[in-house]
Amino acid sequence: PIDWNQFRSVLTQYLETDTTDEPLNPLHSSLLDQDLEFTEIVEGFLGRLPGKLNRLRKQVSEQDWDQLARTIHELKGLGGAMGYPDLSEHAKAVEDEYKINNVRGILEKLDILYTTIDRILAGKDWLRKTAV
Repeated sequence: PIDWNQFRSVLTQYLETDTTDEPLNPLHSSLLDQDLEFTEIVEGFLGRLPGKLNRLRKQVSEQDWDQLARTIHELKGLGGAMGYPDLSEHAKAVEDEYKINNVRGILEKLDILYTTIDRILAGKDWLRKTAV
């Protein structure tokens, strides 16, 4: 059973905006280390990633765990396909917590996943410079 008061408390903690001004260490696609011909594909992925992040946050706020699990599974696969193994690794960690119905664990692992996505998005500037 879920203690809803504790759940709301934990949820609020993890949905608060990070106000630190520390720059993120950008992540780059390993796909582009192999061949810059994949640049357009990676750019398309990066263009859709903010929408996926918003969808994740919405699913958490609505406690739509089944849809969240689907989105996480999709991100896990995309991370591997697009050359972002950290994305796959952290998505799998969330997925593992979902499988054992650990809401606190889901939220903790999501926090790490959100940071990973932010780091991937921070790498967009590097990608633009590389593609020129």
